[in-house]
Order: sequence, then structure tokens, then C-alpha cells
Amino acid sequence: MIGLVLCGGQSKRMGRDKGLLTTSKKVTWAQQCFSVLAKLEIPVVISVNPAQRTQYKRIFPFHDLVMDDQELNIHGPLLGLLSVHQKYPTEDVFVLACDMVEMNPVVLQNLYNLYLHNKGKMTCVFKKDTAAEPLCAIYTTKDLKKIRQWHRKGQLEKFSMNYLLEKLDVLSIDVPVEWKDYFRNYNTLSNVQVYAR
Repeated sequence: MIGLVLCGGQSKRMGRDKGLLTTSKKVTWAQQCFSVLAKLEIPVVISVNPAQRTQYKRIFPFHDLVMDDQELNIHGPLLGLLSVHQKYPTEDVFVLACDMVEMNPVVLQNLYNLYLHNKGKMTCVFKKDTAAEPLCAIYTTKDLKKIRQWHRKGQLEKFSMNYLLEKLDVLSIDVPVEWKDYFRNYNTLSNVQVYAR
């Protein structure tokens, strides 16, 4: 398994690169999420688009960066996920969006334990108020291959991650009330009040 911090989005509503915003501890959101995933003792990579390469190389070793493969002709988080899958085709992928900057490693460990308990056979997600959290989830190699095949055959009606999860058999953990704040994601500067844990 590898961890994946998704940073390659356009951040249009934020107006600047979310992964490069800093927490109250003066680390970038990308670094904060990287460190949380790394506490699971798995290798972690950062998904970026080509325009981000120069700035992210100043923060992370080049080998930790995976560029979006523009030839996939996919948009959104799925582009980052499948680009990483192409580079690491035998690895299951634990995804964390860079704007879930308040995520707690204990929460991630619970999902990882579910995955291990089921011998890595199924994609595992959190559900908050009955809705899946597709950007804090573990995607199996088997399911990533399936998604890639659907794309090649033109069988993906949309690139929404929630749409894909509806097409897959998944295991889920309901998010208890005391964990809900960890799943906040920040899309505009007006709602950025980060106290990273």
C-alpha cells in the first residue's frame, strides 16, 4: 500500500494552491497531510499537476511527486488517483485530500485496520451522515484496475468519486459525532480557520 495526498486540483474557489497554504504550525497543508498518512508507516506520495511541479519540488523530494497524466483525459481527483495507479499498478492506495488538514492519524488507523481485517480485498471508506468520504479512503488495486478498464471502454458516465463508489462494492465505517470535525475540508479563504493537530 501507498499513501496519496491529493494536491493536483485547480483550487478555483480558494483562489490559490490549497496544498501550499500553511497551518498554525507553519507547515504546508500538503506536508501536514503527508505526515498524518506517514504515521501509518506506509510510503506516501503527492499527486500534483504539471504546473505545480516547480513549487512542490522545493518542499518534497522529486521521487515523492507523481504528476497527473494528462493523456488520461480525466478531470478532478480521479485523474490524480489513476495517475498514481499507473505508476504503482500493484499497490492499493490510501487517499487523503490536502484540504482535510485537520485529519487525525487515529481516525486513519481505524480505516486501515478495517482494510487489514478484510485482507485488502475491498475498497474501504468512511461514511458521514450516510454520504461516503471518497477523498479519505483506501482503494484496492483490483478496483482501480476496474475503474481504469471502465474508462478505457468509455463506460464512465462521469468522473465523480462518489459515482464510482456507487459502482463498487465497498466496506465502510460510519463517522461518529466526535470525529466529524476531522473531515472538514476547506474550499474558500473565508472559511479557513485551521488549527492542525
